[in-house]
Amino acid sequence: MRLKAALMNDTGSRWHFGCDRVMRIIGANLETRGIDVCAQ
Repeated sequence: MRLKAALMNDTGSRWHFGCDRVMRIIGANLETRGIDVCAQ
C-alpha cells in the first residue's frame, strides 16, 4: 500500500521559476519514495 500526502502551501505555478522548480523536486522525491500526492 502506497502512502498518501497532501502538499500545503503549494506555490508552484503562482510565483516564479524558483517556486515551480522546488515544487517539482518535492513531487519527484515523494514519488521515488512511493508516496502519492492526493491534494495540493
